[in-house]
Amino acid sequence: MTHVLRVVLSLAVGVASISCGGENRDYVARPKSEKKLIILGIDGMDPTLLRKYIKEGRVPNLAKLAQNGSFMDLATTD
Repeated sequence: MTHVLRVVLSLAVGVASISCGGENRDYVARPKSEKKLIILGIDGMDPTLLRKYIKEGRVPNLAKLAQNGSFMDLATTD
């Protein structure tokens, strides 16, 4: 596994664990009809390499996210 891939996977796991864990005392119940949106942008990730890794089957969880949601390049900002 390449160093870049390890960093990407570590960041993804970190974001997932932060967003899914812990008690939320400010939680407000919402109707089930309300849709949710999560935008996952990983700083420094090369989308060309990620597409290559998806095609090779090296990142199956990110492949599932791309297949079931949307996957596109993010524009850079200055």
